[in-house]
Amino acid sequence: MLIFIIECIVPCVLLTLSLKLTLDRKGPIAFVFDFPMPIIDRAYELGLIKEKPRELRKSVLIRKIPIAAVLGIPLGFLVKYINHADTFLQGFLIVYGIGFVVCAYDVLMDIVWFCNGKSFIIPGTEDLTDAYHDCMFHVSASARGMLIMLPAAIIAGVVVKVIS
Repeated sequence: MLIFIIECIVPCVLLTLSLKLTLDRKGPIAFVFDFPMPIIDRAYELGLIKEKPRELRKSVLIRKIPIAAVLGIPLGFLVKYINHADTFLQGFLIVYGIGFVVCAYDVLMDIVWFCNGKSFIIPGTEDLTDAYHDCMFHVSASARGMLIMLPAAIIAGVVVKVIS
């Protein structure tokens, strides 16, 4: 259980650090495609982004699924040799459990840091307070993240089963 807790804490810490470093280096515009559509649309209108928002957002989501599936291979080895998983179900549940915890942490961080802070407000979009305070947007994004974790967990479970 301690290993699982550590495996959950490490990606949460890395996520927080990467967000903070990117925010400090590039500003909130770096995360624009993770924002609600009114904010993305305004950033496009202001010329802060060049891509058409709705088309790009769908392509970003579609690209995440195969990346998550490929991630399942090293995660399968991790849960086999670190967590000593021996069955498909064990591998699947451990990887999905880690993904679930990270998604839950991410939505909590979004609600606390994004919805209620000022550091993610893109200049020129300050009047879009309803969009910035839309917590349900982040909850639904987290649910999509949990769905995206399914291929990684399935592949990890298969890897565990094959090498057991």
